[in-house]
Parts: sequence; structure tokens; C-alpha cells
Amino acid sequence: MRETTEQKRARRVRNAEAVEQARAVFVAAPPREGFTFSKRWFRYFEHDYNCASLNDRSVEVALARVAYPERGKRVLEVGNVLRHYFPMMSHPVVDKYEVAPGVTNADVMDYAPRAQVDLVVSLSTIEHVGHDEKPRDPRKAARSLHRMRSWLAPSGKMLVTWPIGHNRGLDEALASGSLPFDDVGYMLRVSAANEWREASWADVRSCKMHYPFHWGNGLVVGAVGDPFA
Repeated sequence: MRETTEQKRARRVRNAEAVEQARAVFVAAPPREGFTFSKRWFRYFEHDYNCASLNDRSVEVALARVAYPERGKRVLEVGNVLRHYFPMMSHPVVDKYEVAPGVTNADVMDYAPRAQVDLVVSLSTIEHVGHDEKPRDPRKAARSLHRMRSWLAPSGKMLVTWPIGHNRGLDEALASGSLPFDDVGYMLRVSAANEWREASWADVRSCKMHYPFHWGNGLVVGAVGDPFA
């Protein structure tokens, strides 16, 4: 059922209140330093845009920043995220909806890069593919991941993150082992101050969006190769 104008207004008010509550807790809490993932230590990413300091962006952008290769490597991003935080980045981006310089507006299933790439990166985007589209296609996100892997050079790497609980079809494909990753890790939010710890599938499989904390509470980190090496 489509939301009424009044329902949309009420949802926006609830979201704004949740953001202010999260910000108040974050400001009052002791400073965070970092987290451990895949036997490596990462410093939390802090930024005001899209409330990154208050949510799962502080983890996934931290991971992507370390994975980002040296000059001369070919990077392709699915979903225009990183350049909101690092405007100097000039890699190509494919994003179906967002209009911005250097962004190709195309469906990921219809897109093909001009050449094979060394790193495909996608942060909290894949869960929207097929799910937040009409008509809804619960299997499209999984198909898109296979397509994204096909863009890689022989030694290419891929880093993809998404929150558990937004796209049931994608989460079910993950649970079935049918996604094209070499390795999958998980992060679990453990405090209102936006602290995270590395976790297992059993820890995150029942995570919900916006509960118990606003935004994502369990994060999937899918990899081809070792993006951090």
C-alpha cells in the first residue's frame, strides 16, 4: 500500500527525532577509536554527511578507504558513495538514480565497463537493487553481484557491504551460500554510541533495520580476493 502524505510526513518526523537522539548519545559518549575486522585494525570513519559518524557508514567507509588501491589501478564503484566523502577521487561510478559528474546512470544489469577493473567497490547499495524498484525482483541483487564479479581483471578484487534486514531476498541468497564471494565477514553494532565488533553469521542473521539502534545493526562484508592486502 502506498504511503499517504500524512504518513510520509510522520515518518520523516520520526527519522529526524531518531537522528537527534543518536547524535546526542554519540556526543556524550567517550571518543571511539577503531574496530577489528579480519585480523586487522581499522579507525572509525567520521563525517557529518549522511550522518556517517552515527551509523554503519563509519565502518564500511573505513574498510573501503583501506581497500582503495594505489594510483594506476582501475576502480569502479556501484552506487555513488565515496566521492561524497572524498571529492578528489576520480574513479567511474555507476548509479541508476543519482545525477553527478562522473556518474553513469544505468542499471547494474545493463552496464559493462570499457575494460576489466582491479577493484569493484559498493557500499550499502546492493540491498536496494531489485528491492526498491518496481516491479520488485527479490533475486536481482544476487544476479547483480555475479555480474559485478564478471567485470574483474584476473587478479581483481571486490568489496561489497550491505545492512542485514533491508532486502530479504539478498539475505536469503547469502544464507544459501549462492553469492559470488571468496569470503564473507560480519560486523555487529553493539552500542547506541555506534560501536561495532566483528561477529558471526549466527550473531547477525536476525538483525533488523532501525532496531535496537537507528540505521543498520548488522553489516555484511563480502569480498573477492583480499581487498585489504
